[in-house]
Amino acid sequence: MSTGWREYRNPSANFNTATYLQLNKDVRDAGINPLLHYARSGRYEDRIIKLNCLEELKVLHQKFSEGGAQGGKISVTIAPIQPLDALLTQSGGKPMVVALSHDDYLANIGGVQVFIREEEEKFRAAGYTYVHLSPISTGGVPGSGRDYVRVIVDRAAPEIYLFNEVVGILRRSTEQQNRMLIIHSLINFDEEHVLDGILSVHWQKKYHWIHDYSLLCGEFNLLRNGVKWCGFPSKESTACFTCTGYKSRNIKERMLGRL
Repeated sequence: MSTGWREYRNPSANFNTATYLQLNKDVRDAGINPLLHYARSGRYEDRIIKLNCLEELKVLHQKFSEGGAQGGKISVTIAPIQPLDALLTQSGGKPMVVALSHDDYLANIGGVQVFIREEEEKFRAAGYTYVHLSPISTGGVPGSGRDYVRVIVDRAAPEIYLFNEVVGILRRSTEQQNRMLIIHSLINFDEEHVLDGILSVHWQKKYHWIHDYSLLCGEFNLLRNGVKWCGFPSKESTACFTCTGYKSRNIKERMLGRL
């Protein structure tokens, strides 16, 4: 109830989160969960919760077009890089895990976040430093904060750094032994950009957990335009071409090849 709607997930086939937020600017600007708003007041105001397929495509196209125009505009407070540099490069050979996922796993609750918390606890109990990276984004637009990354080290308070500076630190720190990369999710990251950086680092071991279908398509639950299960049709099919996840398929194929 607190995170899924921010990722434009639909609570059912009869309620389209993206449509409700796009058609109701007051709800979107107030940062209110759209389903709760509809249950409490929207239904009494005859607010639209779902359109037909063609109308949905227009709304989704408008949402992503507007997001793209705003993609480079973001305001963040950058933490000084020196303490992080010292912490990760002067660890005396202590083994390190660097994990990536789609959000702050301490601030948000969900299946992936719970899994990461358990993973972190076990690695730290085994003597590892656990470094978690997650994206900075605005308005639900993936990649809008591509120059920045949120970093959590051993459950300390998260800090925001320039992504390229963090990559530089990881390059130096992985000259030591026992450095491991774990990718849980690249949702909300600019995937190709983050892989350019992360895969330029030398890792002793690399793993990618499969929590959903985000390795295959931008519609990570394989719902065609966020409405109905698509069955993962051929990329050349009309069903795929007319879906908002279509453009992501080539990116996903290249990403899988690199991993």
